Amino acid sequence: MLAVVVITVASAVAAIAAYDHYQNSDPARIKALIGTFSDSVSRGNPQEIATLMCREEAEPYLDAAADPGGELANAPKPKFRIGDIVVHGDAASATLIFRDDQTQTMYFRKNAGKWTVCAPAKDQM
Repeated sequence: MLAVVVITVASAVAAIAAYDHYQNSDPARIKALIGTFSDSVSRGNPQEIATLMCREEAEPYLDAAADPGGELANAPKPKFRIGDIVVHGDAASATLIFRDDQTQTMYFRKNAGKWTVCAPAKDQM
């Protein structure tokens, strides 16, 4: 009976550790970033969007952004699912699959432990 309890507790601890590891894994963090980025784009706030981008992409984006004094766009959030996420060191890519089966690849870069949306990271893949 004691052996069964020990095995059950050990299994539960292993499952919790595996779940915690997954939540802190690079693919899980990238998935969370994609969701946050999509929400920010839907709200249409350039400053908020830029905080999720790498510096070399955020600066030109903000320079090109529409008049910040204008009304914020509340675009409908696109419907997509996240396909493959590929991580190569501090660069990564993710495939977004939209309802019409069209795909788009997003690129990411990790800087100081934080993943950011970063099209220039494509060159690191």
